[in-house]
Amino acid sequence: MTSALSRTIRKLRNVSFPFLSHYWTSIWRDQSDAIPLPTRTYGGHAILRRIRDDHNKLVAIFAAFTCAATLRIMDRVEQNVFSGKVDPKQVAEAFIRDFNMLAVTAALIAQLSITALALPILSSVHWACKAGLVGSLGFGILTAWFSSNMARNLSSMDTQEDVKDWLSKPSGRKEQEAFCRSYSSRFTDICSTSEETKEIAKKQLITFINENKWKQASFYSCFMLSLPSVLLNCSIAALVVAIAVYLGDVWGSHLDSVAGDVASRAVLICYTSCIGCALLLFFGCSDRKDAELGFLRKLTLDFEVDLSAQEINSTDTEDGVVSKSSRT
Repeated sequence: MTSALSRTIRKLRNVSFPFLSHYWTSIWRDQSDAIPLPTRTYGGHAILRRIRDDHNKLVAIFAAFTCAATLRIMDRVEQNVFSGKVDPKQVAEAFIRDFNMLAVTAALIAQLSITALALPILSSVHWACKAGLVGSLGFGILTAWFSSNMARNLSSMDTQEDVKDWLSKPSGRKEQEAFCRSYSSRFTDICSTSEETKEIAKKQLITFINENKWKQASFYSCFMLSLPSVLLNCSIAALVVAIAVYLGDVWGSHLDSVAGDVASRAVLICYTSCIGCALLLFFGCSDRKDAELGFLRKLTLDFEVDLSAQEINSTDTEDGVVSKSSRT
C-alpha cells in the first residue's frame, strides 16, 4: 500500500500541467539520482525540502509560490559555482548585466505608469485602475533601486572567494546544532580554559568552517538576486491589469461619449486579445518545452522505482527477513 502510494505521488510530481509547469508545478519534482537528466530542467525539490528543514514550512511555502526563481538560482549556484564548473566572477558579472537591464526596463515601466496617471477621465474610472498604476510605479521604482544596489554589491566583491562566501551559508542547521553540542560539551567556558585548550577549540572551529563552506547556497542571498525580477513582474502585471480595468470601465460605464460604446468595446477587445495571445504563446511554449522531457522523466522514474525495490530487498536480507522471491 505504501509503495503504491509512493509511486502515485512520484507520477503526479512528473505530470506537466498546462501554464503551471513554468513556475510552480516543476519545483515539487524529485531530482533524479539514477540517470542524469539534461540541465536547465527546472529542478528545486531537494532545495525546497532543505529550506523547510533549515527554516520552517512557512518559509518553504513562501519560496514555492512567490519566488520560485530563488530555488532555480540556488540550483544554479550549487551545481555550477560550488562545483567549480563556472568561474564565480563570471556568474557575478552575468547577474550585474541582468540587473542593469532590469533597472532600465523598470525605469521604462515607471515612466509608462506616470504617463498613464494622466489618462483622460481617470478620476471617473474605478479606483482599482489608479491603484494598479500607483502600484506599478512603486514596484518599478523599487526594482530600479534594488537592481542598482545589488549590482553595486556584486561589483564590490573582488575575488572568487568573496563571491562564494556571499552566495553560500556556513552550514546547515543540523550541522550547526551538532557542532554546538559537541563544542559546548567539551568547552564550557572558553575564557577560563588553558591556552592549549583554546588552541584545540580554534582548530576544531576552523576545521568545521572549512568542511562546511561552499556546499549549500544561501536562501537569502539567492532571494535578493531574484527579488528585482519578481518586483518587475509585479510592476508589469499591475500596469497591464490597470489598463484593462480602465478600458473595461470606460466601455462598461459609457464614459467616453465622443468615441462611443462601439469604439470603446473594440479597443478593449483588441487589448485583451493582444495580451491574451502573447501570454498564451509564452506560457504555452514554456509548458511544451517542459513536456518534452516527460518521456525521460517517466523512464527515469521506472529506474528509480526499481532501485528502491532493490534497496528494500537488500534491507530485508540484512535484517534476517526472507523475501518472497527467495522463498520461491
